Amino acid sequence: MGEKIIYATQNSEYLAAAIAEKSDIPMGKIDWISFQDGEHEIQICDRHAPLKKQIIIVGSAENLRYYADIADLVSTFKQQYRATIVDVIVPYISYSTAERSRPHTGICPRGVYRVQSLFDARPRKITFFDLHSEGIINVGGREGIGEHIYSEPMVIDIINELKKENLDLILISPDAGRGKWVKSLADQTQLPHDIMSKDRYAVDKVNIGNASLKVKNKVAIIFDDMIRTGGTAIKAADLILEAEAREVRMIASHAILPKGDGVDAEQKMHDSSIAKIYVMNSHSRTQSISSPKFEIRCIASLLAKTIE
Repeated sequence: MGEKIIYATQNSEYLAAAIAEKSDIPMGKIDWISFQDGEHEIQICDRHAPLKKQIIIVGSAENLRYYADIADLVSTFKQQYRATIVDVIVPYISYSTAERSRPHTGICPRGVYRVQSLFDARPRKITFFDLHSEGIINVGGREGIGEHIYSEPMVIDIINELKKENLDLILISPDAGRGKWVKSLADQTQLPHDIMSKDRYAVDKVNIGNASLKVKNKVAIIFDDMIRTGGTAIKAADLILEAEAREVRMIASHAILPKGDGVDAEQKMHDSSIAKIYVMNSHSRTQSISSPKFEIRCIASLLAKTIE
């Protein structure tokens, strides 16, 4: 396919470097120059290196800036450097659970429109990792451009490690939305599973249904695609322990863990009844986690396999 180079948005350089090492592809360098008004400039350091090469851009779209940076890099490499191919790997995209496009609700589906901007830049392929909404891969309207990679192999590895500890395990979905995934994981690992109910009644406010007696005397493993403020996971864990589970652990694909404005989600999770939390390094927040309750797993090998 020709020579390849990996570039990254500023928040994903740590993960791009790991993917470059796993795939034996060189990493290109970008300088990010910030201005006092909040704007920033993107400068490709070796301006001859990417000419007529296959470019892989790694970038987690954690907020509006990074959506724009990804789209800008695609356009830059296609137009200025005449790249033969530009592929994009998006380990995480920010997406509100309440912004699905529904008529007459007044809700602006910003996540949908932001993802559309990535497709509009017209890369050859966009690889997403554990999307909160699988419909995102169809936003661009071009069949075959979107690819969805699941965390399933890594989750199964974690579960098998726990099985070796001779723990009496049960898998738990904190809501019906993850129920299908949890059932599939349970079938593959030959474990029992249960699904709790969740009702979101306001922003970051949820009611969680009681845990069933299936969890009694077992080590319950909650699996969810992301931890934001931790409210859902903590309420679920408390109810599971009330149902006389021996212990609660958690596996999550994305660790957002906001900090500031009176919120410290990492500390909140650290102080919770959850004994151990396994998260994947799709979000830059994982690079500053200090709580010993967290165990961070690198997704570089999984993403490196998607590079063609």
